[in-house]
Amino acid sequence: ETLKEVFAIGLKNDFPFISYLVDSYQRDRMLSKGQDLTAATWIKESPYIKKVSSKSKKQANTIQSGIESYMKRVAPKFHWKAMNKIQDDIQSIIKYFVTAGQFVHSLIESNQVTPFAYDVVIVVKKTISNTTMVMPNLSDDDDDDEDEEEENKDDEESGKDYFSNVAKQLKSNDCPFVSKKLKGVNRGARFMMQTFKEFSGELGNSKYKDKPYDMKQYPRKKRFCAYIDRRGDSKDEDLIMFEPPDDANSLPDKHVPEWYFNAAKTVIIPSGGYKDSQKSKDFDIQETITADHAYKGRTITLSFHVDDEESVRCYLFWNGCYIRIVYPQDLKKILLSVFDIEYKDNKNYLEQKADDDLNKLRVKDDTFDAFYKEVSVTKK
Repeated sequence: ETLKEVFAIGLKNDFPFISYLVDSYQRDRMLSKGQDLTAATWIKESPYIKKVSSKSKKQANTIQSGIESYMKRVAPKFHWKAMNKIQDDIQSIIKYFVTAGQFVHSLIESNQVTPFAYDVVIVVKKTISNTTMVMPNLSDDDDDDEDEEEENKDDEESGKDYFSNVAKQLKSNDCPFVSKKLKGVNRGARFMMQTFKEFSGELGNSKYKDKPYDMKQYPRKKRFCAYIDRRGDSKDEDLIMFEPPDDANSLPDKHVPEWYFNAAKTVIIPSGGYKDSQKSKDFDIQETITADHAYKGRTITLSFHVDDEESVRCYLFWNGCYIRIVYPQDLKKILLSVFDIEYKDNKNYLEQKADDDLNKLRVKDDTFDAFYKEVSVTKK
């Protein structure tokens, strides 16, 4: 009931009220000392909620309960003290993020095809265990301790390769896709647009004639994805651009912001036998790649929620949780927590070159900018 009330506030005012509140808290927590700002403290100190409380304590309590419920059900807090670290080249990862943002904006500018969703799954080279002892948080405020315990619960078969048959899995589920190699200069937004045009041609193929596509407007009201595999010794990476199964590839009329999250958590890459809602005997929930499975930290998913030209929300999913990339510099702070900084040239790159690349990252949401200034406790 509480969630319904806060959802209603957003619907009445035509913006994602509860997700904006949680995004704001997550960012303020990221900027806080030790990333240990609790939700209860943030709610108590937020100037917006103070203002609401002065007029109606009941409504302020409803908002607080709504935030706490939303974070338990939809948006668990980001793992700033995770048990795993990624060993991979941060520079390459940032460039993929920049390319994804530029690609999204190229689609908007060239076709005016909003709204749509675009998810990019990157399988990193490897992860290592973070052996630093983390002392328990004894606060009785909320479920911080539960957050860190959740990250590995879905990865019981730690030695299993969930990404060895991606093309085969897509094909068996009748998901349109194209496969390419990322090599040399064929990595930027222009190459992604070329790949998208080839992918669009595949969508128009007669073998998908049962799918009602209006290719002049694609990807309007659709969701499509890209998969990048960075494993192996070759400098070339595998790229697959594809559309997920029908139960998670089309935005409904008058969609709510939570649809994007639900779709990414339903399916990105289907397992063999997925077949939408009619699961066959071969269906394996572990082999269905989703944004909220941890996979021992082996995947990073960048999820773009594109409502219109002025509202492009970008989320980074990792280790079973997610955080919004509000401003380009946020990504640097996030990756400092996720990656092994001592791996190869990562430290030098972050200190000397990363800022120049991050300034090319395009994320824009004017409505959220104004909202964040009203609710933030950091003013940064």
